[in-house]
Amino acid sequence: MVVWPPNNGGFPGALGTWFVLTSSSNFTNSFSRLWGIGGDIPVGGAK
Repeated sequence: MVVWPPNNGGFPGALGTWFVLTSSSNFTNSFSRLWGIGGDIPVGGAK
């Protein structure tokens, strides 16, 4: 499970921090990563 709130003043598409809750830990562990470049637009998907 991943959440991406806009970063850098709230500008859509700006570099943001992705917060990841890992299924391999039964959703008890998490980590975060800075990812993206200006102009990126996150899209959700599910299988």
